[in-house]
Amino acid sequence: MSGYRLVGLSSIAIGNYGATGLMGTTLTSITGILPDSATFAIPDPGDTKFFIEDGDYPDVTIANVSEPYIEFATVDMDPANFALAFGGTGAGTLFSASYTALDIRERSIRAIGKDIAGNQVSIDVPRASLRGNTNLQFARSTEGSIGFRADVMLPTTSAEAPWKIRIL
Repeated sequence: MSGYRLVGLSSIAIGNYGATGLMGTTLTSITGILPDSATFAIPDPGDTKFFIEDGDYPDVTIANVSEPYIEFATVDMDPANFALAFGGTGAGTLFSASYTALDIRERSIRAIGKDIAGNQVSIDVPRASLRGNTNLQFARSTEGSIGFRADVMLPTTSAEAPWKIRIL
């Protein structure tokens, strides 16, 4: 049996990435994570195939690049979470959307799985492009949530990997 497992989520924390291009050191935990909403995915990159007229199999195959990402959602309607997801400003009890449509938010992200047999899996993304989504329904059968998606970006220094998995 494997000694390391990733089951459930203990925490997700987000902060500014380091000035030298390294993983940020001051990260703030996001609370109220929607169960089963957190994912770190590295999709199948697929490939591009080129054929020649007189053959049934590819003549040339070129591997595409995969685009890793982290997704999660929170039910915490804190104005600061709206600002993190959509830009703008959020403080106290008020969120105000940004006047401009484009608000680039590059952040460091750390997701830590639950403790299983004394071990936790931690995923660090030093630099990611963060964006949000929501569909706030005034319904009694569902609860509103703020969704986040962070596309992994290349760090600004070659001394840092784009993403790391660590056993704690």
